[in-house]
Amino acid sequence: VVVDEIKCIGCNYCAWNCPYDAPKKSTTDKLVEKCHLCYTLLQNGGYPACASGCPTGALSYGNISNNPQKQNLSWFPDNNLSPAIEISSGSIKNSPTIIPQNIFSDLPEKTIHTKRNITNDWSLIAFSFFSMLSVSLTVSSFFDNKLFENASDLWILILAGFLSFFHLGNKFRAWRAVLHILKSPLSFEIAAYIVHLFTLALSLYIKNGLVSILTLCTGIAFLLAIDSVYSFQNRNENFIRHSGQVFLSGLLVGSYFSGLMLPFLFLALIKVLLSGLMFYKKGEENSSFALRFLRLILLMVVPAEILISKSMHVDKLIFLLFIAGEFIDRIIFYIDFEPININNLISKQIIKLINEKKRR
Repeated sequence: VVVDEIKCIGCNYCAWNCPYDAPKKSTTDKLVEKCHLCYTLLQNGGYPACASGCPTGALSYGNISNNPQKQNLSWFPDNNLSPAIEISSGSIKNSPTIIPQNIFSDLPEKTIHTKRNITNDWSLIAFSFFSMLSVSLTVSSFFDNKLFENASDLWILILAGFLSFFHLGNKFRAWRAVLHILKSPLSFEIAAYIVHLFTLALSLYIKNGLVSILTLCTGIAFLLAIDSVYSFQNRNENFIRHSGQVFLSGLLVGSYFSGLMLPFLFLALIKVLLSGLMFYKKGEENSSFALRFLRLILLMVVPAEILISKSMHVDKLIFLLFIAGEFIDRIIFYIDFEPININNLISKQIIKLINEKKRR
């Protein structure tokens, strides 16, 4: 696979979706680059530089036989590759001796696992949060029959789109993001944003029920499109049911803005259960304990106030704390988002082998 630098916008989405950690975002031009097997050398009858330059012969290049692999590694992502990677163990008698032999015995487990740096995703966090907030206001305006009177949701949506540009390596090529809409969830998300933005702006000028319903539907579809960008890569059931999904958050905040008490309390209960379950599963390994605990407290602030006062009208400070909790939930969502990575999978196998050796 060769990256076309002319088309690349530097969104880094391919790096998220590649389990083999092949694409890398360049620190110079902010675009994606990856190994292309030195295709210019292959065209001239040569071999990739890594294979020809390896002093031990550990790497080889050529046609893989039709025979099935001798080793079936269940942890290895997608064994049915074409072109393929074949992992073979060398002969035991020719294997090198590792000196000292216990070099991996005291390897600290915490240093093995590679964590994503979410500070690089701040623009995506802001984009998804403000998009959720905009759609929530649209839902509220729809139920209150005020969709044509307030443009605050439109301006918030425009702000969200503006912030998303800071994630791209090449902002001037952003228009290319919708060219792969039939296959790429990211292209579909951008297209859903544009369609919802158009219908939301249209609703300010064409005031009828059909446009209002269309605006509501495109907003909901937009939130689902945002979630699909992440669920497409990470299909873990616990992650799909994460409390930070923008669709669930949008329904919760939208029901509050609309004054729908029972739906709000029901959705708040679901989010409390999901947040508490994730908090429990992280256990002692929870590196963001304080943040998750604060999120749970802020999530219960407004529902508690509503149950006590039996009214959807709460103090502004309490409401701001509730919104802050939703923003924290979105941050936690990105903390928990860990795309499949071959380096982490190999590290887990090393840890597994170390633990088995210690038990023996």
